[in-house]
Amino acid sequence: VEAAVAAEAGRRRRARLVTSVATLAAAAALIVVAVFGITTFTERTPDAPVPEQVAVQVDTSLTDVTATAGLIAHTWGTEIKLQTAGLELGADYRALVRSADGEQVPAGQFVGTGPDTINCNLQTSVLREDATGFMILDDQDQVVISSDF
Repeated sequence: VEAAVAAEAGRRRRARLVTSVATLAAAAALIVVAVFGITTFTERTPDAPVPEQVAVQVDTSLTDVTATAGLIAHTWGTEIKLQTAGLELGADYRALVRSADGEQVPAGQFVGTGPDTINCNLQTSVLREDATGFMILDDQDQVVISSDF
């Protein structure tokens, strides 16, 4: 009987030891996750500054078309934020940016929406300091919107 009692006592000690080790391991894992989470939120890289948008004068060759535009200089090129209305519904339009050396570089395409306003972000690899203007051409290669900067 004493042997059975001693064996049972040994099993209980081992069970308590296993439970204690498991509890410590879980607590350690929880601490690691908490520290990692806190570090992730406190050591975030600050957001990049938003580049300044510069308004440019825009001309339209069509009477029912209105347009405004702003330029944003990026390290990779120039973004044109075009807002226009009155372009023929369903018609294709393409944007070109003129560089200082006279080259016309593509800056995107879009479809006219009739009287509805289009907010279009056009992008080109031409750096802002090298860009001299932009043109929006219809499917007959006629300039419908332009700007010289």
